[in-house]
Amino acid sequence: MLFWRSFTHWIGGMGVLVLTLALLPKLTGRTSHLVRAESPGPSLSKLVPHTGSTAKILYLIYLALTFLEFLALLLCGLSPYDAALHSLSNAGTGGFSNYAASIGAFHSSAVEWVITVFMFLFGVNFALYYKFILEKAGHRLRSFFQDEEFRWYLGICLVFILLLTLFNLNYYEGQFGTSLRYGAFQICSIMSTTGFGAADFASWPVSSHMLIVFAMFFGGCAGSTAGGIKIIRMVLMAKKSSHFIRATGQPRKVEVVRMDGKAVDENMLSQIAVFCVVYFFLVIFGGFLLSLEGRFDITTSFTASLTCVSNVGPGFGAVTGDFAGYGLWSKLVCCFLMLAGRLELFPMLFLFSSSAWKT
Repeated sequence: MLFWRSFTHWIGGMGVLVLTLALLPKLTGRTSHLVRAESPGPSLSKLVPHTGSTAKILYLIYLALTFLEFLALLLCGLSPYDAALHSLSNAGTGGFSNYAASIGAFHSSAVEWVITVFMFLFGVNFALYYKFILEKAGHRLRSFFQDEEFRWYLGICLVFILLLTLFNLNYYEGQFGTSLRYGAFQICSIMSTTGFGAADFASWPVSSHMLIVFAMFFGGCAGSTAGGIKIIRMVLMAKKSSHFIRATGQPRKVEVVRMDGKAVDENMLSQIAVFCVVYFFLVIFGGFLLSLEGRFDITTSFTASLTCVSNVGPGFGAVTGDFAGYGLWSKLVCCFLMLAGRLELFPMLFLFSSSAWKT
């Protein structure tokens, strides 16, 4: 049963519809619309002209990375069962473990570093791996660093890791290596929305908690298995905000928001702005609905809502380890928030539209 649980979110990591299209590419003439419903990001990018072929390529890359992690964990001394279960769980950024202490149960820095690296890798746009394969030898890393979203993702991860390491330095009695190890693990776990744990982060300083909450909003790259708002949306909104602020003093100046050197369509920026507004509203409203049970404080309610919408897993307060303390009402709310976050909000919210129920 534990293996089946990990396998189900390995399937769901890349998307059930994407798997269906990979197996049955001629299922429908509107395949691109089906893939878009589960595409984690503001737009759908095809690797090849046919959507079914794109789905196959994505799943082959997904399977290859999962197998590489499985081999790496075997070399670290894990049993084939544990290695397989955690590889599947990591690939789908689901974060389930067959141990209550999660990755901390292994007491192995090698296992933690391997999982840290792969959590980061599964937060990268899978289209970049395809470009990496097609590039000539000696120039393959160029495909990653030419991508602006990847540069932001890498930079944000490194900055957050450094900050968390410094914030926790006194907690780990000045041991920089230990603080770095747990800081890197937790930031990659949160940014990729995997949700694995290697240390008791609930006992870390408040500044570390705030940084982790901040990281929950970001998520990974578009086209990855990660949840969250996605780096590309955050970057584009930051650029648009910067342009708007500058336009306050220079109203006649026209500036275009660019990503990878290309102008971004204003309609796309409007869609992203709406997504971000709805995202923040859903987190706040979800926290309000969870508070109606009256069982826990505002920290628990807010982080429970945020971690569900972002598909991270752990929160703070009473939901640091699990959600067992919540009743039926709150669990149903959490189920809805998790599904909404996984399906990029709008497909689930559309159910509340009157047009969804018209014949």
